[in-house]
Amino acid sequence: MNWTKLEKTWQAQLPRFAPAEWQPSEFEQRRRQLARTLARRDWLEAGASLLAAGGFAAVLVLLRVTDWRGWLAVGLLLALGANFVRERRRVRRLRVPTGAPLLVQLDAEIAELRHQARLLRTVAFWYLAPILAAIALLGWALVRKIVAAGVAVDYVPLCWIGGGSVALAVAVGWLNHWTARTWIEPQLVAREKARAEWLAE
Repeated sequence: MNWTKLEKTWQAQLPRFAPAEWQPSEFEQRRRQLARTLARRDWLEAGASLLAAGGFAAVLVLLRVTDWRGWLAVGLLLALGANFVRERRRVRRLRVPTGAPLLVQLDAEIAELRHQARLLRTVAFWYLAPILAAIALLGWALVRKIVAAGVAVDYVPLCWIGGGSVALAVAVGWLNHWTARTWIEPQLVAREKARAEWLAE
């Protein structure tokens, strides 16, 4: 198939596409904006995970906690940070060369939007669960250290911390699902519709 000819044919039919759904003139701008947003998110999340892991490790070292549960919590946070770095490597590996046909760019963005929608929909499993597990493991290790020292443990603050963490996780999960439903998925539908109409020409 001659993609260049197909692209010119499609561009001649641009008025048929609703501006609110698909604006080819703004395609490159939107694609770059999405790329910048995702890069900023990934690097901030990676940095926050590493910072949290460092804070957990500092607490364990200062309190001389050697319990494996505490260090497993540190490992979970490091793994979470590494996952965001891996996302950046994935994006660089799949980056579309400058000057590629518009259809190739469109296919790449559709694939990326599908990937991001899947991440947002499953955020409870790959993001929130490791964070909550890390907090629980650190608390468990600290409680064991306190009990071993013969000191009475006040569980009320721990319950408040645990409840607050779960509530925050629920809010973050809802926000991610809302973002997928109201922002990512409508863009994905518009691009898939544009691609289907383009190829039908």
